[in-house]
Amino acid sequence: MFYFFPTYKWIIISGFFLFFVDYCTNLKKEKKVSETNIQEIEWIAKNNRINHSKILPIKNIPVLCYHAIRKISKTDSPKKKTYSVTPEAFALQMKALAENGYKTISPDQLYEHWTNNKPLPEKPIIITFDDGRKEQFTIGATIMEHYHFKGSFLL
Repeated sequence: MFYFFPTYKWIIISGFFLFFVDYCTNLKKEKKVSETNIQEIEWIAKNNRINHSKILPIKNIPVLCYHAIRKISKTDSPKKKTYSVTPEAFALQMKALAENGYKTISPDQLYEHWTNNKPLPEKPIIITFDDGRKEQFTIGATIMEHYHFKGSFLL
């Protein structure tokens, strides 16, 4: 099952994701949550109808974003190499996720978890593709279907 995600919801979820990555990073550094951080959390909760008491205990949920699935040549620019993964590497990554018990979820499921405390699988992960490139459908979707994974294609 593949899901095309409306941009406005993706922006909201991306903002929360980046906020929580930053928040969790600060916690790992053993910094105390300042009054400013609490006010920021309360502002996000109020303006997005989310109770901050539900936000703080959220576990980390990995989000993988793929740009290009293609053969990489020696003549490719460093930027092209950075944003590309070979079909073989992509297949191995999906196999590793499946063998380690990860279950893909959609951004909508994550949103429902945050806003309505809907349960998620034990090891949730979100897999996204940007730019709507052909190989994301012909290679990526085919490999993911083999493992019964879902993906979000951002066009």
